[in-house]
Amino acid sequence: MFGKILQSKDASSLMDLARVLMHVEDSLGALKDQDVVLPLGNTGCGKSTMLTSLIYGPAALAVTTQDVANSGRRAKKIKVISHKDQRDNFGIGHSESEIRTLLPDFAQESTSKITFGDIAGLNDATGPLYGIYNVFILKLVLRYARSLRFLVPMSLSQIKESRGTQARKQLAAVKAMISGDYAQLAASIQPLITRGLPGDDEADIDLIRGTLGSQFQNDADAEIGLTRRSTDVQVRFDNDQDATDEDSKRVDAKVQRIQTFYDTFVAGFELFDPLDRAIPNADDDQAIKRAELLEKILNTPRLETSNVTAPLGEE
Repeated sequence: MFGKILQSKDASSLMDLARVLMHVEDSLGALKDQDVVLPLGNTGCGKSTMLTSLIYGPAALAVTTQDVANSGRRAKKIKVISHKDQRDNFGIGHSESEIRTLLPDFAQESTSKITFGDIAGLNDATGPLYGIYNVFILKLVLRYARSLRFLVPMSLSQIKESRGTQARKQLAAVKAMISGDYAQLAASIQPLITRGLPGDDEADIDLIRGTLGSQFQNDADAEIGLTRRSTDVQVRFDNDQDATDEDSKRVDAKVQRIQTFYDTFVAGFELFDPLDRAIPNADDDQAIKRAELLEKILNTPRLETSNVTAPLGEE
């Protein structure tokens, strides 16, 4: 839908971003009254590759070998997924420290008629302006689209490294971008492990869910504790008295919504390989296939845009 008119190195100032946003707003009218599926993932997590597979099929992708620098030693060879036809792609080539494409891109899968979008990665290392940019893009999508569903792709390395710090930061970024009912938001998200799968002994969905459950529980506990403390302080400030039973029930309900959000998010994880390769473990092939994933996305509850906002104020 959009041409790639800017590279990341050109978008270093607010003036550049304002120019891009004006161009994007003129184009996003094409999303009017559509149901949009939007990925919210870190740069380098494999979301553009995932989208290419979902829209054009695994046949649009191929495994190639590339030479990469190796700390002054002889370059080592790695296998990467690339496109057979550069016309059918969502900008493969993102690294974990640079966004090569800035403008959002949207395309419709021919059978399911799902409209998928691709936006710049979260937690990008090229600077804080991209976080602001993504929020504005999301606000524009909310303005035009009828409903949204979200894919939250992560790589195995995000889960393995530093007790899942990057995975936890990614979910925090997602929650910071979207303000709405917790239950509806949790239901509209499909989390995925999309990179580093075949041949990895730790690519076991039960193991991954258990690991993520422990990692995210720390964040859930912190959020629950803050909710209880802030509510108690507010009640005392407003009424100069201890919380009543009604106040306690209200807080307990909010705590339950927080816990349910994290539990739902973790339980929803699937392994997805863009090439539809088997990801075996001791029990069975645990990867979800492309056709199954498209069906699951179709059945994921939509988040009506009238019930959700992005931060930075109202329109």
